[in-house]
Amino acid sequence: MSQTIRDAEEGNESAIEFLNSAPKMSKIDKWVWQMFNRLNSERPSSMSGISKIPVTKIFEYAGHLGLDERATDLLHYVIPILDSHQCDIASERMKKENARRSKKK
Repeated sequence: MSQTIRDAEEGNESAIEFLNSAPKMSKIDKWVWQMFNRLNSERPSSMSGISKIPVTKIFEYAGHLGLDERATDLLHYVIPILDSHQCDIASERMKKENARRSKKK
């Protein structure tokens, strides 16, 4: 995690400063990010935390949008990378929360 994000999370930097320091996204990056966020709702339910977006849902959504093979391949490559990263972050947060709760007992 970058120092800028840590500072923002700890309240050491205003939201405006944080957003102004964020990298600018290209159109393709914005499109991929939008597709990733739309596919977030396709995660199967899980009692043990966050589960990964099924690859079949990526292909299904690409077909629904009528994407060509190149765009579909891009989503099939990038979405699981973003998804894995998000699952790792969620897992770390759960571990920290569980550790914090254990200390309170």
